[in-house]
Amino acid sequence: PLRCTVAILLTCAAIACAGNDLSTAPRAPDVNARPGAPPPPPPKPRIAECRPQRDERQSARIGPDGGTLTVGTSRFVVPAGALATEIEITAHAIPSSSGALEFSPAGLQFAKPAVLTMSYARCDTPFFRVTVAYVEADTVSEVEPSRQDWLRRTVTAEIRHFSSYAVAF
Repeated sequence: PLRCTVAILLTCAAIACAGNDLSTAPRAPDVNARPGAPPPPPPKPRIAECRPQRDERQSARIGPDGGTLTVGTSRFVVPAGALATEIEITAHAIPSSSGALEFSPAGLQFAKPAVLTMSYARCDTPFFRVTVAYVEADTVSEVEPSRQDWLRRTVTAEIRHFSSYAVAF
């Protein structure tokens, strides 16, 4: 049994290494590269394609003490001190393939950042670099610094103003 195990492991290792170019020979220079040219810019983030979410609206009166609003699988938390007066906040889960959330009143700004957590469990995304993005007309306008939770398939970002947000990568 030990010989069989060793033989199987060696065979697997040989197969795994086959086709890998492990040579140390110098490579030909890239004829298209310009000396001293900056590297190409990273690709522009794009909105994730998601299975359409249910059309849902939730509203809450939130004031100086803060509060929480949940719509669909997303959660929005306003910390104490973020708002000077009480205001009605509405979150609308837009029934589209973008999985976007639209917040109102449009243009509302927070003295302290609010926290938005969005699920991307119903979205096609890569494993890494999933973010919350501020979107206008289904185009990414601003990528928010985000924390990704791979186990729960959620992404969380601090936001300072209202409009529409979606999962992007």
